Amino acid sequence: MKKKITVQISAIIVFAMVLFMVVNYLLQALAAQSDMIAVSEEQFWQLDQLIEENNESYQVATNDFRDICILRTRAAAYMVEHTPGAVGDLDELKKILKLLEVDELHVFDREGTIISGTEPKYYGMNMTDGEQISFFLPMLKDRSLTLCQDIMGNTAENKAMQYAAVWMESGDYIVQCGLAPERFQAETEKNEIAYLFSLLTHEGGDTLFAVDPDNYKIIGSTNGRFVGRNLESIGISVDRLEEWDEGFHSYVGGRFSYCVFRKNDTMILGRVCTATALYRNLTQGNIRLVIYMVIALLLVIYYIYRYLDKNVVGSIDHINDKLSLIADGNLSERVDVKGTKEFEELSGHINYMVQSLLGSTEKISRLIEVTGVPMGVYEYNVHMSGVRTTRRLARIIGADGAQADRLFSDFKQFERWMEDLKTRPAEYMENLYILPGTPDRYIQITSFEEGSDRYGLIIDKTEEVRKYRELELKLDRDELTGLYSRYFFYRQMEQLFQEPEKLGHAMMLMVDSDDLKIVNDTYGHETGDRYLCRMADALRTVEAENKIIARLGGDEFAMFIYGVKDDSKLQAYIERLKTIRSETVLAPKNGEIFPVRFSVGYAFLKESADYHELLEKADSRMYADKQKRKKTLDKTITRLSEREEVL
Repeated sequence: MKKKITVQISAIIVFAMVLFMVVNYLLQALAAQSDMIAVSEEQFWQLDQLIEENNESYQVATNDFRDICILRTRAAAYMVEHTPGAVGDLDELKKILKLLEVDELHVFDREGTIISGTEPKYYGMNMTDGEQISFFLPMLKDRSLTLCQDIMGNTAENKAMQYAAVWMESGDYIVQCGLAPERFQAETEKNEIAYLFSLLTHEGGDTLFAVDPDNYKIIGSTNGRFVGRNLESIGISVDRLEEWDEGFHSYVGGRFSYCVFRKNDTMILGRVCTATALYRNLTQGNIRLVIYMVIALLLVIYYIYRYLDKNVVGSIDHINDKLSLIADGNLSERVDVKGTKEFEELSGHINYMVQSLLGSTEKISRLIEVTGVPMGVYEYNVHMSGVRTTRRLARIIGADGAQADRLFSDFKQFERWMEDLKTRPAEYMENLYILPGTPDRYIQITSFEEGSDRYGLIIDKTEEVRKYRELELKLDRDELTGLYSRYFFYRQMEQLFQEPEKLGHAMMLMVDSDDLKIVNDTYGHETGDRYLCRMADALRTVEAENKIIARLGGDEFAMFIYGVKDDSKLQAYIERLKTIRSETVLAPKNGEIFPVRFSVGYAFLKESADYHELLEKADSRMYADKQKRKKTLDKTITRLSEREEVL
């Protein structure tokens, strides 16, 4: 035993010494790294001052490009306004675009809708349709505004563009022009960074970098052979660059090195030093430390061996035997070692610790009651019969006094109850189960095993599940119309289109009101809500067996009809909806009756197997229907006006 303890303690000391040496080496290495970071920060600051001059000249160029964009947009507005018929003439607009050297030209009406321009694919798009185009919404309220957007990605095509917009002098239209930033970038592309770094000194093993943050291309370096290459190609992972507050190791150009990088407003600055250069002074000092520690180790081992032989071996064996029983879960054991004051105190402390463990369950119960959280904790050991629990656990699992006593008196019976409970899993969250005999009670169990110890946490989740169900119900229905919500509609589409055999002949319909704004402005938003409800009622009257009707938002509705035998039946539903449209009316509070007008667009399943595309086609046709109906209504009003003048 003496030899075994001596060997073990010696091994621990050796391990501690090795650990100390490693830690000492690491601390010295960290100090070297810290010094490099501090020096790098100073160098980066100096580089920032030099680069700032380049940034100022770049900002001047940016402002000039913005002024050019606004100036050309004003010129375009003037030319469109004073060129007869230019608003509706694509060829004429393209001539103006080419003359002014702009890349896109759009014409908006007073409601913010693109009605003309050099890009017909954008016709019908409104300023409310996207984050990028909504930048110009304030112009609809203030016609004195001239707005110019920063260079950003075109939402429709994901290409970079700078847009500016102005009102015509007549106030009839807004003209918007877009300039691709290639013109700007071509004018501002220079080699100031590469030249600047070529002037800096380059010491052995120490290299400075300037990196483009967009593509991680090296645009400047004190080692010219790296310029123009990507960081990954020289061995620096771009994922490591996120560690801005720290340095990191990497093989750069085939040499193990320490790297420090910082990001400023325009670029990434870096400094790389080879490990050989950075840690050159650490090895010699650590060799001396090893020699001193080996001498100390030999002296300590000799002393421990003599002391164990004289005083400790027997007492440790006895304590070890007792602790082994306690460690196995037998908390009824007690340690009683006599002979020395230290071992007597140790025995008392061990016994006190065991007693404290036995009382830990009561302490946990008090803490849980203070939190107010409906949860309980259980614990048992396979070498003991009973299960220790906190106070609330019996009430949480629905066990009365006698039933709880039986359940917790034998851990095997408790384990059988747990296994039976886990045959009743519930959805909503992980490890959630339904209590037997109480379908409306839910508990969540988190259990752990460590050797022979078993313990876990049981939480009453009934109230959480109830709230989750209420929220799920609200998300599925539109509160105003009672139709399905946008969330439910898209979820159903995903499910249906994953099972195409259920679709049969199907079509997607998009419906949008024609006069909701007029109703809101004339009769108030309460009547406008009734107007939307009448639209919903009209859609419900389409007698398709399989249909999903939803309000997508505002005055926009969608209907998907599926499982139909042939397209002729679908066409009949379309005609029925048009008939319903002509018959649907609304009576405001003053007794006046007026029609509920709405536009309809549709797309058949045979046109696309993607419901997103069906929605886009139906939406496009709905807007075409709206324009056609508007023109027909305008002609009718004109004829009636002419007839009244004749009469």
